[in-house]
Amino acid sequence: MSPWMLIWISASNLVLIALTLGLYIPWAVVRLTKYRVECVRLLPASDLQEFVAAEPEALGAVGEEAAAVFDFDIAL
Repeated sequence: MSPWMLIWISASNLVLIALTLGLYIPWAVVRLTKYRVECVRLLPASDLQEFVAAEPEALGAVGEEAAAVFDFDIAL
């Protein structure tokens, strides 16, 4: 994150909050959060091809059958 951009966003948010008597607070929070999220960068710990090529674990049907026995409706 650029410290100057963060100072600019904070200062302009403060001015706009003062001009609108506090009505700009939700927009100010969204504006600052948007900038923070745009600055996030994720770096993988290892090669992503290894992750894609990994064989998934064998899953059993125990959970499905237990839900049927107890009549739970689990939907995603």
